[in-house]
Amino acid sequence: MFQSILNLIFPEKAFFWGYAEKIARSISGPISIFFVVIFLDLKSQGYLFTFISLLAIKFVLELGLTQIIITFVAYEKNSLDIKKNFLKGRFNNYLRLKNISRYAFFWFFWASLIYIGILNLVGFLLFNSAGDPYDFWFPPFLLLCVLSAIEIFFIPFYAVKEGLAKIDEVYKYKFYKTILFLIAYLALLSIGADIWSYSVALFLNVIVDFIFVMKNKSLFLSLIRIVKGQVSRLNWKTEIFPMQSRIAIGAISGVLSFSIFTPFSFNLLGPETAGRVGLTVAIVTGISTLSVVPSMVSSQKIASLVEQKNIRMLDNLIVRLLTLSFAIHFFSLLILIVLFYLLEEFFPFILEKVLDPKSFLLFFFAMMFSLISTPLSIFMRAHKEEPLMWLSIFTGLFICFGSYFGMYFYGAIGAALTFFVVTFLSFPILISIFFRFRSRY
Repeated sequence: MFQSILNLIFPEKAFFWGYAEKIARSISGPISIFFVVIFLDLKSQGYLFTFISLLAIKFVLELGLTQIIITFVAYEKNSLDIKKNFLKGRFNNYLRLKNISRYAFFWFFWASLIYIGILNLVGFLLFNSAGDPYDFWFPPFLLLCVLSAIEIFFIPFYAVKEGLAKIDEVYKYKFYKTILFLIAYLALLSIGADIWSYSVALFLNVIVDFIFVMKNKSLFLSLIRIVKGQVSRLNWKTEIFPMQSRIAIGAISGVLSFSIFTPFSFNLLGPETAGRVGLTVAIVTGISTLSVVPSMVSSQKIASLVEQKNIRMLDNLIVRLLTLSFAIHFFSLLILIVLFYLLEEFFPFILEKVLDPKSFLLFFFAMMFSLISTPLSIFMRAHKEEPLMWLSIFTGLFICFGSYFGMYFYGAIGAALTFFVVTFLSFPILISIFFRFRSRY
């Protein structure tokens, strides 16, 4: 029965590779965490997780464009056919698709360059204040900046392919990236590469990205190439920018909502506490990533159903997505409870590198609300609108300032409590906005 439900939600290959990638990423979390705990001291752990937290700046520079690309390409794809990396169909839709793609490639090229500068500036201001030797943290951090910037450049290529309903191929390559990165990361940690481990392992991600683009170069070149006489059929000012600007604000708010905990703790409480916060956030994020797989893999399907105005299938799909997400989330909680009990009995030193149980559970249940918000937000944004902008702004600001002062006065649990309370209070507002959209049908 479980398999039959899943098959109704996803195409078979997309289901397999989507889940394979997300499961691999989620499993890689506990595995890599174990290696980090074994091979790094608390100070190095704090630096490493703060490095990783700062990478969230890329979501600010992305400005919500990835989801827009997937949505708009999916719309145009319904009037086109792709065979052997060549598009055929209505000429107007083909031109619109070319313009969407060209804009995306241009945007992410410049975003990757800006990203290097911003990340280095923020990193220097934060890590230099800790007082540790410059040569300890700067070289691995600089390498991380450069390689992650290259990854940003490749983002739109995957988004275009996903919008073209080639979800199986996209997630297959993302699966390869996850597995190869994990192997390299663990190997580097085990041989004493310390905080260099994450940065060096990213080389493999960049190589896989390059292979993916080269395999599809004929498609991407056809989308980038400007043909004389072709007139744009896409009005950026009225169709793209309004939605992107609203999603961008939401993306910035999202960074403020979750990725600031480790940098704040590094600045206020020191590298050791930052290590505990970063480890806790990594565990919770891994579980959340796995739980929202059904929704993320179904984004193209939701966009297509919205265009068809098939509310019956949309309702059924959203219910199934939420059911699967909650099942995964709470099953993961049961596994965690058993695991923590075993660690307390046999490896108590590992638990010393995570936050206390109260703080941990507050973070865990706060992330539960993202399970609901993910499919609902995908549904609403598939209408080429961004109705969650103001909610995202206020949520992000309250979490940002509340967690900073909460951490300043009460330590890590102050930030965890702030996160839980703000997400809990924002939930009814999210539901009301969703039903307002639902009432259009």
